[in-house]
Amino acid sequence: MLQRNNRSLTYLGWNNNLMRVTVCIGTYNRSDLLARTLESVRNADFPQEQYEVIVTDNNSTDATREVAESARHKFAAFTYLFEKRQGLSYARNTSIRSSHGEILCFLDDDTTIDPNYFNAVSDVFSHYDCAGVGARIVPEWNCSKPDCFATSGPYNVADGLLVRFDEGDREGELQHSWFGAGMSISRAALEKHGLFTVHLSRTGRNVGGGEDSDMFFRLREAGERLCYAPKAIVFHPVDPERLSMAFVRKWYFERGKTIGMIDTQHYPSFSQIPYWTIRAALNHAVQSLGTGGAWKRAFHQAHLWETCGQMYGYHQRDRQDMTAPQLKSEDTDT
Repeated sequence: MLQRNNRSLTYLGWNNNLMRVTVCIGTYNRSDLLARTLESVRNADFPQEQYEVIVTDNNSTDATREVAESARHKFAAFTYLFEKRQGLSYARNTSIRSSHGEILCFLDDDTTIDPNYFNAVSDVFSHYDCAGVGARIVPEWNCSKPDCFATSGPYNVADGLLVRFDEGDREGELQHSWFGAGMSISRAALEKHGLFTVHLSRTGRNVGGGEDSDMFFRLREAGERLCYAPKAIVFHPVDPERLSMAFVRKWYFERGKTIGMIDTQHYPSFSQIPYWTIRAALNHAVQSLGTGGAWKRAFHQAHLWETCGQMYGYHQRDRQDMTAPQLKSEDTDT
């Protein structure tokens, strides 16, 4: 079991050129929600002189710049950046290259945080000397729960779909990939292992993505320690658009595609498509048409689309440049 160090909450690696935390918020056409996110950051119980806020506008056409600039006076250190290349990875990488924090906390532009968030994240970094921390993400229901698929129980398909992440009440090493809405990474890890892969980036309001999972597995495969901070809580609103089976199918296909593209294992295959994915797809197809209730059928339908996405991802993975951009490189992301 992962054990805490006995040392006190000293800031590891502190020097005069760095502050403790950089809050990175990539945003696209959510000016109303961005204002709420920034207000929750301002209300955090964390000394303002120990963190900076960077808002990177990913080519928005709404009032994003005005909302960001109107919040500038509320923070001791605030930066507004404009990144015209569409994609969350571009926005995050631009934030990172302009940052001065030892810890980079990434937040989505529609989330809010518990006032103790930065203290909880900083605490886990200090006590476990880890490279990254995943937060607890709690869905905020502002609409009725769906009846076409399960949000709990054996046929649950909702955790990633609704941006929910909960590994219990105990600190420890992460057992599953974090979500980008509550992900923090040390500057040292980014310098050593690179930034977010741009070819996996979510673009605009598209469902796709996977740059956060790619980062998680890249760090873990490099031997870095990644931990869970249960007291660092992010609140993520449930978008009613996500509560249809059409969205479930689309989301699971994109997740499967990411899994296939970042998997470094090689399997017996046909045209780079592993045989096991073909068997899994056939099984889920049969189960999705069978008896057992709507939730069971929805579960297998979701995983059928995920498996089809994996097949596509495996077929494409050698055709994409998955090289991670470097923090200290002067070259722009491609």
